[in-house]
Amino acid sequence: MKFSLLVNFFKNHPEEKPVKVGCFGIMNNPEYRQEPWKESIAQKLECFDMVCIACGNEPDIQMLADTFPEEFKKGKLKTIYKYWPFPEWSYEELAKHLNCVLGLAREQDCEWMVKLDVDTVFHEKDMGRVRKILQKAERKGKWLVSFPKLQFFTPNRYWEKSSIPLAVKMSSPVSYGFDKNKYTDLCQPIQWDGVSATSYKGKEYDIPLGVSVPENMILKASGVYLYNYDFTFRTYERSVELLYQIEMAHARFWGKGYSGLLIEDITRETSMQDFLKLSKERYGQMRKKMDTKAHPKYFQASLESLGESQWGFRLWGKILL
Repeated sequence: MKFSLLVNFFKNHPEEKPVKVGCFGIMNNPEYRQEPWKESIAQKLECFDMVCIACGNEPDIQMLADTFPEEFKKGKLKTIYKYWPFPEWSYEELAKHLNCVLGLAREQDCEWMVKLDVDTVFHEKDMGRVRKILQKAERKGKWLVSFPKLQFFTPNRYWEKSSIPLAVKMSSPVSYGFDKNKYTDLCQPIQWDGVSATSYKGKEYDIPLGVSVPENMILKASGVYLYNYDFTFRTYERSVELLYQIEMAHARFWGKGYSGLLIEDITRETSMQDFLKLSKERYGQMRKKMDTKAHPKYFQASLESLGESQWGFRLWGKILL
């Protein structure tokens, strides 16, 4: 009788088919931007079945091919070029490039793809759980899965940021663009009808216009974290440039910078001041500690060898540790 019940259990609960999972993102002259691209791509190639990158700087494609020749040759690392108007760009470029690489991702045979920035990865120890979470989302018919993020400034201090939807079911009507009902940073997924394009303040933009994905179509994961290194490897001088470019890009689309300043009032100094003010507040919340050896393996050596000029060493001496 017990054997019969066991047989019936396995008949009614067949083993789930493994979900093929990839990741996608954008990359734009990472050497200039002082991003940990080598560590990031190596980590992703180990963790995922496929990695898709939209490059805004065409030479980056050859750089990736030279650095990861086997993966590039075998097609595990896929790239696509889309010109990035550097250095004076507008915020809609983020959505344009994300949709470009999302299109490339949909051409692959992965059921799910995870949007990850160059400075953000999963830990290799967590990938078994990530795949199980995505299997659960597949079973429940979800379109997106959100994951919480651990943000690091220095290697041993971090805080947990809110959960954001990053994993995308490839067959879902999800894109990146303008939510007609509320502000977004144009990097959050929206539900799109495949037709509507954005019109904002009398100007037409070649990015989707849609609405937020319904909450009941998003699975919220817990206990599995993204590792985000943000400015950890950047110098002060380069960060002054990049912060100003990003603030101006936000203002070109939205009319104001992150801080609320009008575009004519934004300077390199105001952008850096806002960054340091926010960073001081966040660092005060970074009470949790982590040993360097507990980080994703491809990042450990770089974190151990941080130099004095890099943010992750002692926050440029700008914030009291």
